Amino acid sequence: MQTTTLGRTGLTVSRLGFGGAPAGLTNYLSAYAPENVDQRQQVLAALETALALGITYFDTAADYGDGASERIFGEGLARAGDNIVLATKVSSRMVARASVERSLRNLRRDRLDVVQIHGTVYHPEKADAILASGGLLDQLLALKEEGLVRYIGFTTEASNAAVDRFVADGR
Repeated sequence: MQTTTLGRTGLTVSRLGFGGAPAGLTNYLSAYAPENVDQRQQVLAALETALALGITYFDTAADYGDGASERIFGEGLARAGDNIVLATKVSSRMVARASVERSLRNLRRDRLDVVQIHGTVYHPEKADAILASGGLLDQLLALKEEGLVRYIGFTTEASNAAVDRFVADGR
């Protein structure tokens, strides 16, 4: 498996990652329900196969099925320990501490490798709120100082002025 460095973290990860949206969202890509035992077992088997193939980067989110994806990942990746990088996301409408603590429980972790602010397109007002004193980014930085989070990032599906502000901020 080819590897790369994840941004400025210094973490070495597989070039191919394993995304968790389909594991938590009902009918996301096909007929699927996370509460269906047989389908859940298929996701767990896919996680096991991914580990066996050398995939080391796994990405999920608290919003995927109201934590269902995180719970499945927590179960399927529990034995991988520190041999993987596990990323999750917090929505800008969530309280960071509550979201991170819930993700820690769901993912069966003492610390989250990467927590990303979950977004597709950021409008200026949303960026203002995230970057404001005491805003979501400051909340995540406090959790990082406590050792609950190793690295902080953001997700996006479009480049715009708000995304440029996040990058320029550099925190």
